[in-house]
Amino acid sequence: MRIKWLHLSDIHFNFKNYESHSLREGFIKRIQSLSQSEPFTHLFLSGDILYQNQIADLDTIEFLKKIINSMGISVKNVIIVPGNHDHNRNTTRSVVDGFLSKKKKKDHTSIIDSLDSDNITELLGCFANYYDAYQRVIGDKYYNDFDSPHIVQSFNGLTIIKLNTSWLDVDSSKKKDYLRIGSRQLQITLSDCKELSGSDINIAIGHHSLEDMIPEERIRVLEQFKRNNIGLYFCGHRHKPNIIFHAEYDVIEFVAPGGFNDGYSNGGYIYGIIDTDASFYKAEVYGWYDNKWCIESKLKGTNDYGVYYFHSIKYDHNSDVAVIDCKTIGGHIPGRIIESSVGCNNYDLLVYNGPINNINGYSSETICDFSKCITKLIENNKTVHLFPLAPIPMLINLGFELQKNSYIIVHQYDRQSESWVFDGEDSEYSLLSPKCEHNQSKVLVVSISTSFRVNLDQIKRAMRNEPFDLVVFEATEVSPGSPLYNKDVANAVNQIMILLNKKASTYSDIHIFAAIPAGMAVELGRNMLKTVFKNIHLYQLSSGEYEEKMVLNPVPVISSEKNNDPNAVFIDWLTIKNTRNVKILGNVPCGTPESEEVENDSYFPMLNSFLGSGEFFALTAMGDSMIDAGINKGDIIIAKAQCVANDGDIVIALVNGENTIKRLFRDDKLHKIILHPENKKHQDLVLDEVEIQGVAVHVIKKIK
Repeated sequence: MRIKWLHLSDIHFNFKNYESHSLREGFIKRIQSLSQSEPFTHLFLSGDILYQNQIADLDTIEFLKKIINSMGISVKNVIIVPGNHDHNRNTTRSVVDGFLSKKKKKDHTSIIDSLDSDNITELLGCFANYYDAYQRVIGDKYYNDFDSPHIVQSFNGLTIIKLNTSWLDVDSSKKKDYLRIGSRQLQITLSDCKELSGSDINIAIGHHSLEDMIPEERIRVLEQFKRNNIGLYFCGHRHKPNIIFHAEYDVIEFVAPGGFNDGYSNGGYIYGIIDTDASFYKAEVYGWYDNKWCIESKLKGTNDYGVYYFHSIKYDHNSDVAVIDCKTIGGHIPGRIIESSVGCNNYDLLVYNGPINNINGYSSETICDFSKCITKLIENNKTVHLFPLAPIPMLINLGFELQKNSYIIVHQYDRQSESWVFDGEDSEYSLLSPKCEHNQSKVLVVSISTSFRVNLDQIKRAMRNEPFDLVVFEATEVSPGSPLYNKDVANAVNQIMILLNKKASTYSDIHIFAAIPAGMAVELGRNMLKTVFKNIHLYQLSSGEYEEKMVLNPVPVISSEKNNDPNAVFIDWLTIKNTRNVKILGNVPCGTPESEEVENDSYFPMLNSFLGSGEFFALTAMGDSMIDAGINKGDIIIAKAQCVANDGDIVIALVNGENTIKRLFRDDKLHKIILHPENKKHQDLVLDEVEIQGVAVHVIKKIK
């Protein structure tokens, strides 16, 4: 069973001013917009249709009907209860005073519990104006008889408990803990209802919040909710939104904001999804501020998108789709746009709201935390859809933190159609053959132009006219937002990485100047493996000049001599305490696989912070097959012990019982594993399977 519900309260339509009129006009348009992606099924209106019990004028009735028509629902699915402005409080006060006056407060509960039908009928008769408005909107009577203030209505698989929380309300002071609603009368009503036990969903709706009730009454009501499997309570009265989870009773209370604007009440609404088949339950809270709709993201339990996912015993939220909103330019993405792009409306939502800039550029720590949240979703077997529209360095950083070890669907914003896209026609997108310029430098500059052309003069100024080697990648046709579709992005990134994978280890620093779309920036970062790429400098064009924003995977400076420069980084390998001895297991050939020669008594000291977590071992390189990757005979290779590796990793592999070091690739079409040497003199090893012993993370070179 699936319902899409809208919860309103405290419309007070007889109260009219300029701000309230703007709110109500904006609300009708908002409902029509919310109905586009998925139609509503139910409206919950928790009291105070009227203002100070005034008779509903024609405008009030027409407004209520307009709401219902905008939602496109039947009046049978409109659930309305009365509020404290919907009855004659003076008459109620006189009746209540008749049986409570001069009675001790401790006796009030037992007196109300034992009220006879005449008293109940007289009190319910105070809602005449409400009954008239209800019948004009719904076309039916609110009560068929007046024997109980509370009503139970059943729909197909849905049972609604309509509480009249106002029939004993004689206090207008708006203080807390003052209200009784007739919990004994509620108990009698629920005990006579057989539908509650067989219903998929049981929802209670009343005007007052549970906080308004005296403690004794509140506990009684919550116990009745728990006993009768009622997990949701919709209410209002306070004119401010709130969500309260009563964990002991497993009840979620939704307090809707008001439907007018008087300086205290800004106005707003709550809407949500209940899907018992998919175990998907959410609510979204919005307020009317400065003549526009804004998310209410500061409520307890809501995320930064104003979404509250149910996590209770009765309603245990569970979705196998996750949406990542990483749009820092122009605000969040509307829900209907996401639903249209993803193709479903059951999804978890993770939004990047961290700082874009810090003192030194983009906040890598914030991006790192954000990427960890995404990784957790992937590890929990979620299908992850990423919607990025943010500065290019930030997105390359995000991709670099994620790495290409899990499947992520990266959508891109198409400015022409103003929509988000993923798949499209396979145009076999390609870049021009890269242009390379060698100046015998240990610094490599990478220029990538697909959306617009990167200017070489701007690069030189950013590099302060220091010498550098240069690689230029340029699209056959440079145009804004290109390449757009997933396959084209993959082709372009693959062309870039084929060359960069070969060059990365031969340079001490790589500087990237990229004029590319957002999705391509993420994929570029994901394909730059942390084990291969160090000291990656990222630049952004700002006011006509490129500025360095961050350095990915920086390698600490290691020196064997003390430096008098106080700003220099100095590490004394002989005296530092925070080191780990990595055992040198023997030799590993960089040519034909051979068995290693074990050297059990040899160790190499390494900083713990340099290694990170995990188990490591060292091997001495032999042969010349990896010289283009910067690994020469006699170098010490530090490897992390692991049995899995990503494409592009340099691995220590066991082939036919003997070790070799090569770069690993997988041919998914042929279902083969390729061990690729970094020397044109040697050929690839093409295998059906391979046993990986470790992944190379550092190379320690001997100074000649």
